[in-house]
Amino acid sequence: MKPETPYDEPLREDQTIVCSTSGGKDSTALALYFLKEAGLPNPLRFVFADTGWEHPETYKYLDTLEKHLGVTIDRVKGEYDFVSICEKKGRFPSALARFCTEELKVKPLTKYIDAVIEADEDPVVAVGIRAEESPKRALMSEWAYSGAYDAPMWRPLIKWSAEEVFALHKKHGVPPNPLYLRGAGRVGCWPCIMARKAEFTNGFLAEDGMLQKLVEAEERVGVASRYGVATFRSHDKVPKKFHDKEYTTDDGRHYTLPSALALRNWAIDGNEPDPDGGSEPPTCFSQYGLCE
Repeated sequence: MKPETPYDEPLREDQTIVCSTSGGKDSTALALYFLKEAGLPNPLRFVFADTGWEHPETYKYLDTLEKHLGVTIDRVKGEYDFVSICEKKGRFPSALARFCTEELKVKPLTKYIDAVIEADEDPVVAVGIRAEESPKRALMSEWAYSGAYDAPMWRPLIKWSAEEVFALHKKHGVPPNPLYLRGAGRVGCWPCIMARKAEFTNGFLAEDGMLQKLVEAEERVGVASRYGVATFRSHDKVPKKFHDKEYTTDDGRHYTLPSALALRNWAIDGNEPDPDGGSEPPTCFSQYGLCE
């Protein structure tokens, strides 16, 4: 994927704004911004890239969101879903090998944007990215020519806070995705490979199928892997004392790994810290104070 380049051309009225919609707080605020606040005459499109790995509540929320907003959210899928692309790769993604994003989001959205262009529309891709989310995002500009799509990228919420995002939900009577009440820091893949311990904890304690989902995924990907074993969480992301899987490489290196069950045991153990940092969620299980 090519890097972004500067873009400073003014928005024209004839350009179609394509809003990337995930069911999360920021993309919902983005939709509300364009529908209720911005007052722009531009045509609007809303699109959701379905990874096949979302929480059932997110799928329900997208249906609810369509009703609240009075719009249609186009659903797009790639050639693979999350588990099948992991089978093809013979492994799960990691922080350094996030092929899931490229295959499950960028590629199907690129195809969608190309179709918009072929329909003689001039798209601008709007995304709900905010600077305070991470140091990397803090370096992003509001406008850029996308390295992913043949279209400019617009980040209208880049300087917004989480409080402003939820305030916009409240102002227009649109409830946030209920997963935020359960401690989710972000809404998207369920669970995400980048999830913190607290999010795994809440997911496993909710008893909504996370463990079985991970067990089944590990079985499928393990069969396709070179050494006959694959775990969703990498060996360095769970303390070694919880590891219950192992394999030896062709050159004799031995590794131990945490299975889905080991991941659950670590997640609900209140005495073990998260190697990635972070703390346990507050009593109401909302990182954003939504229970108050």
